[in-house]
Amino acid sequence: MVAIKYIFITVNIILCLSFGFGVLAFYKIGKPYVRGYYCFDESISKPLKNDTVTVSALLAFVFTLYPVCILIVEGIKMSNKIKVISTNFIIKVVRHVLHNFWIFIYGAGITMFITDVGKYSIGRLRPHYLTLCKPDWSNINCSYTFGDKAFIVGDDFCRVPNRALLKDARMSFPSGHTSFAVYCATFMILYLQLYPLSIPQRRRFSFLLLFIQVILSCLALFTGLSRVSDYKHHPTDVIAGGIVGLVVAFTIFFNVLKYVDLSSSEKTLSLIPSYHRQLPPVTNDHQLNDIVVK
Repeated sequence: MVAIKYIFITVNIILCLSFGFGVLAFYKIGKPYVRGYYCFDESISKPLKNDTVTVSALLAFVFTLYPVCILIVEGIKMSNKIKVISTNFIIKVVRHVLHNFWIFIYGAGITMFITDVGKYSIGRLRPHYLTLCKPDWSNINCSYTFGDKAFIVGDDFCRVPNRALLKDARMSFPSGHTSFAVYCATFMILYLQLYPLSIPQRRRFSFLLLFIQVILSCLALFTGLSRVSDYKHHPTDVIAGGIVGLVVAFTIFFNVLKYVDLSSSEKTLSLIPSYHRQLPPVTNDHQLNDIVVK
């Protein structure tokens, strides 16, 4: 049985890492679909701006705040089972934190992999593509306004030597920032909604939990909207990214996260708290009649 347990653990680790390797493979050797454009297309002639929400800031926020939140929740939850802080208590808390954070990483890898599949398959040009490309219009015949002759395919006329930037400019759909931010926010909202329900003092935390959930939603929304205002994505890119993040978060929740603690000693975990009155054990008919009258 022990051997089977470690086999399943190894398989789960491999599955989690596979999506990360997939994202890395896309980044290293992936080539987005080469989509053409028309001369002076206003939809891809927006100014080139810096990111309001950078990748480093988004990752730093998520991978700093989320482990702390999970640690606090797991610590409160375990303190209702084990009243004395001991080595056993700390080990159980750390194990639960690592387990839930690993589930979070698994979903994040799935989110980014699905996002990259869309980016490299569609190859949609970003709103600032022509500004970045700086085409040599003197070598392009723009006398045609429509049709195959007016359609320009490839980066041959671009005067930017940095091909990595041109590659990135062809990966607008869907928005990676949005899909990741929405996934992270939705995961934590569902996590906070699920686990405190097993805490006896959950009513004391209701307003705090709602506040945190609203703030997370606003941060995810701000991230997505900033991608449009920064001219990094079209509105439909952001909508598609949000859908990807939501679908993956709910899939992880209903297939993995919801049942994490059902294998432990706590069997009463439920999304809907029970309010049924527990009845005393019945030993004879007289006691049964008394309970019915009550």
